[in-house]
Amino acid sequence: MTLTPAQQRALDHLRAAYVGPEQGEDEVLIENRPSLQYAVGMLFPIDDEAAPQGNVSAGQSDPQQLVMADVEEGDVEEDDATNPLAEDWRPSSAAISFVTDSESVLCDFSAGTYALIDDDGPQRWQRTGHEFRNVELVRGKAQLRQLSAGGVPFEVGTRWRPYGASNWLVTLHVRLRTKTTGEDRSDIPLMLFQVDLSGRPAEGARILEYDVSRAIDVDPEAAELRLRYRSRKVFAVGHGMAADWETNEAGDCVRIRLDPVPHFVVPAIEQTGGDKLGDSARPALDLAFLATIDSEPPPVLEALGSFVDSFSEWVADQRAQASELGSEAESIAARGGITATRMRQGIDALADPESVALRTAFALAMSAMRLQMRQAALGRAEEDPAPSWRPFQLGFLLVSLASSVDDAHPDRSLVDLIWFPTGGGKTEAYLALAAIVIFLRRLRHGSAGGGTAVITRYTLRLLTSQQFQRAGSLICAMELLRATDQRVKGMARFSIGLWVGNEATPGTRADAKYALDRLYKAQHPQDANEFQITECPWCLTELVPIKKDDTRRLYGARQVGNDVVFRCVDPACEFSHRDLPLNVVDELLYEEPPTFLLATVDKFARLQFKDAAGRLLGIGTPYRQPSLVIQDELHLLSGPLGTSVAVFDAVIQLLLSNADSTPKIVASTATIRASDSQVKGLYGRKVALYPPAGIDGDTTFFASPVASGEGRLYAGMMPQSVSQATALVAAASPLLELPGVLIGVDLIGDRIDPYWTFVI
Repeated sequence: MTLTPAQQRALDHLRAAYVGPEQGEDEVLIENRPSLQYAVGMLFPIDDEAAPQGNVSAGQSDPQQLVMADVEEGDVEEDDATNPLAEDWRPSSAAISFVTDSESVLCDFSAGTYALIDDDGPQRWQRTGHEFRNVELVRGKAQLRQLSAGGVPFEVGTRWRPYGASNWLVTLHVRLRTKTTGEDRSDIPLMLFQVDLSGRPAEGARILEYDVSRAIDVDPEAAELRLRYRSRKVFAVGHGMAADWETNEAGDCVRIRLDPVPHFVVPAIEQTGGDKLGDSARPALDLAFLATIDSEPPPVLEALGSFVDSFSEWVADQRAQASELGSEAESIAARGGITATRMRQGIDALADPESVALRTAFALAMSAMRLQMRQAALGRAEEDPAPSWRPFQLGFLLVSLASSVDDAHPDRSLVDLIWFPTGGGKTEAYLALAAIVIFLRRLRHGSAGGGTAVITRYTLRLLTSQQFQRAGSLICAMELLRATDQRVKGMARFSIGLWVGNEATPGTRADAKYALDRLYKAQHPQDANEFQITECPWCLTELVPIKKDDTRRLYGARQVGNDVVFRCVDPACEFSHRDLPLNVVDELLYEEPPTFLLATVDKFARLQFKDAAGRLLGIGTPYRQPSLVIQDELHLLSGPLGTSVAVFDAVIQLLLSNADSTPKIVASTATIRASDSQVKGLYGRKVALYPPAGIDGDTTFFASPVASGEGRLYAGMMPQSVSQATALVAAASPLLELPGVLIGVDLIGDRIDPYWTFVI
């Protein structure tokens, strides 16, 4: 775990704000009570009216059971062990458990107390720091030490339980001995703040790894995760606070401590795979080369085969390692083998002598993606870009290809889930698959292949609008090919439609006309834009001016007959003289179903109220049903939303069951857990995660954590003794201050980032 200078400064700021002392060791707090100034790291006086230990009401956790859960059946505590730790709304104790072969523990403790300054001035609280070093606690002799911090009595003690043949499970605790007065303000001088407790074994002894092999795996995935992250050692478990530890260069734990603001850096993931490809496989990443598969299949098929060979070599190495690690590792490696087999099935489908249409569709899709990616690169001011696939993107195309183009394929009902970090290229991967499906429908079925071919569903309208721009760029590229490529000429027009709530887009032509008039009249048109189209998806030119333009030349939306159409306002753009293939008006979407439909999941509820909406599913049209359903941000479909979506999805699948086949479902996510049960609940189908996991942490064939260990910093806080609203303020306020705190740090400079955002 590596903290950057900016992250270290941010974490220090959060600790000072959450735990204190924010103004230094001898700070004086004016007006605000310390228990409200700080959110964590406090111990409160004992409340005699609290529920007695051992009599835990429903919904509460039993601290005795919490501690005893680590003890093997048959083990008992020593007779003189102290009482169970209190863990309640205002905890008077905190503890940390660890395993050692030592007979004694040396602990260090520090805390602060606050006293009210008694004078005629405003209410002020003076802090006094207290520190206790090398407090020795010996098993069976000196297990409990009574101490005092500025007149506030507390104890530091241990419990020792046998753990294996010669080791001990030790719980080191600190407990406040003062009694509450029943009044918050009066309790402050009786409290301990900035509680810091740490421990280390006697000289020559060790702190051993906390044995998690006896942890209960609630499902096979939990067991596999434990295996994959077996190198992540756990040395302590906290009670009431989180646990942290220090290790030496050899990886041995030298100290354990309580941490009221735990943190962890999730290393960034860098794409690999390209480094593992042989020279014969590297051309397979070139989009221009792949686009020649219809005219010269052998070289392309050979390169694709070499690509899969490289992946298969990695799978073979995983299998060899898994043979020594048990059944969970073998299951992980076996999924890699299944993925390799599915990749070869994709190549076999392309190599089939009768698959002329598929090879043509594949070539056209690569050409369209190359046009789109090249245009995006030019927009970033890159010179002479040569678009290419990232290895994981090409691998996904091969994995999902056979089941996406063959209605009768055994994996047709399998949900292919792309699981990759944000920014890794998931969208381009499934857009390429969508392009193949769209072209193939028209090559195989002619005019019947028109209509809506692909449905992409999102959970949030903001996500839908953002992805509308990216998918729109692909449709623009396909439209340009239709005008220039002989293989595409004569096909029906390609289009993309946005189907979201009518609070966001017009529902009828009349609504669209009203929205357009309102747009023209607005002094600040961007605030009055109801079409959700803000820029040209091809050249990214703004289609709505900042201020009102009486000439209307700066507006991309215009009235043509009864319809509102869109054109780019930049004369140099290919779509300044032709309509952009975009539509956002429900009425027009029903009349002319778009090739590519982007919708929010809740919009499908319209199917039961609006018969015409069924045309988007091919019902009542001369077109085939949609061939591909893409569910982005799958992890958001959980809880009540997931239940509602599952109900409507069952209806959709029922409506489509009258056709000859069911659509292929592809999903994507950057973070998910228990995907098997989630996908089964949503779609009643099995899921295949891609890319397949390796047996070592986050390392796969296509990606691995960065060597530096730098990544995204996560910090945790569980506020004590305050309401949810107060806790939110306590957590959010220091975060709002971070832009100012980080000014001057390396790589940030002296200017506040104007795009800094904070989402609550």
